[in-house]
Amino acid sequence: MDDARVSNPPSNPELLDALAARLVAVDFKPRAFIRDILLSRTYQHSSMENETNRADTRNFSHSYPRRILAEVLWDCLTQATGYYDDGFYFERPGTRAVQIGDGGITTTFLSTFGRSKRETPCTCEVKSQPTLSQALNLINGTSITHCIERGKNLPAWTAQEKDPQQVIRNLYLTSLSRLPSESETTAFTEVLRTHAGGPKIAMQDIFWAVLNSNEFIFNH
Repeated sequence: MDDARVSNPPSNPELLDALAARLVAVDFKPRAFIRDILLSRTYQHSSMENETNRADTRNFSHSYPRRILAEVLWDCLTQATGYYDDGFYFERPGTRAVQIGDGGITTTFLSTFGRSKRETPCTCEVKSQPTLSQALNLINGTSITHCIERGKNLPAWTAQEKDPQQVIRNLYLTSLSRLPSESETTAFTEVLRTHAGGPKIAMQDIFWAVLNSNEFIFNH
């Protein structure tokens, strides 16, 4: 995005000029500018491919799924589970990962998921490609289970709701911004009925499965 040399002309100069004019019009306020982009039809395209756009990798005819950046993923985990107790070294408790300005302040989770060390101005320092170590961290590591077990959301939902399905609806709305499908509801009903660990552990496992889903981990 910062390669503005003459030998690298824009692929859509009209769009670039329009965005530049819009940025000036909103007095260089990033929130207003980003809002315009997020509300655009192009940005809101589905990631589901069809016969006409399956081979397209350049023209944004559909959304290209990409893994959420390390800081954002950690903040999504803590927000979904209600776990905010960990501080980042000298940062105050409750500080979000995206608020950390020092590239030297990191955790195993952030390093595993490719957070930039901010040693150079190059965007190549950010690693967004999925790796085996990331999958192992999510599936076998303690990151997600730690957030679920120590988070406040699941115990609060369980205390407020007598119906387990309503608890599942709450965690779906919080984590994925949608309600569970009919097939998901049926599957979770069976899990709650047959889980050897009882309702509490069953609900934690359901939450774990949702947070490990591609729908949660990828921006689509």
